[in-house]
Amino acid sequence: MMRLVAVALAVAVVLPGGVARAGLIQGTPTFVLEVTSSQSGDTLTLRPTFTPNGDGSYHAQGGDGATSFSIVWDVRLNPDPSLIGSFTLTNLSGLNQNFTVSASLGGVTPIPFPTMSGSFGGITYTDTNDRDVTVSSASFYTARIDGNPVEVLGKFNLNTNGGDLPGISGQGSPESFGPEAAPQPVSSSIGVSFDFGLTARDVLETPFEFLVVPEPGFAFLFAGIGVIFLARALRRSTG
Repeated sequence: MMRLVAVALAVAVVLPGGVARAGLIQGTPTFVLEVTSSQSGDTLTLRPTFTPNGDGSYHAQGGDGATSFSIVWDVRLNPDPSLIGSFTLTNLSGLNQNFTVSASLGGVTPIPFPTMSGSFGGITYTDTNDRDVTVSSASFYTARIDGNPVEVLGKFNLNTNGGDLPGISGQGSPESFGPEAAPQPVSSSIGVSFDFGLTARDVLETPFEFLVVPEPGFAFLFAGIGVIFLARALRRSTG
């Protein structure tokens, strides 16, 4: 009887409610949020505590900062794995700065044949001091598997200026990719990073997501194999 339970669990992991999953999840996933500025040299590394949502996902939000910038963030993650969230970064310095914001989810279940999708936007950029705000990037959003870049989105130079008072803002167009086959397996982590320039005292805000699931054909093949083993076990138990 114990053998039957083990086989049934393997099938259920692949197809719970008709959705393919990577495998059994054990423990809370690890998450690291890093922010750096190339001009000031300030670096911020955060390892927030996540709260289970009761559906297999986790949630955390908060804010922190360094001398030359501050960041407010909201992230929902699932170790099967996916990253969905948003961040708001404020350039606190009197200099135009280039920033890197990266979010990494570790402790995920390995996936030998993953399918991936992701997006950002729309970007909102807001002036706070001189009625002029610019945000620019040659590769704004980079999706990563095990630290390696697998997709890049966003090349732009966005500017809004004018008005009688500070506080003007603009919005950039969202971009997305997938679902498509990932160029490599998932071994232990997924992540996203953002690289951009932002004018002095100004603010950038963007939502984002990166989702990775088993390639459908592989998941259904694995499910079929599980069903075969389950049927054989049932016949043996009743024979």
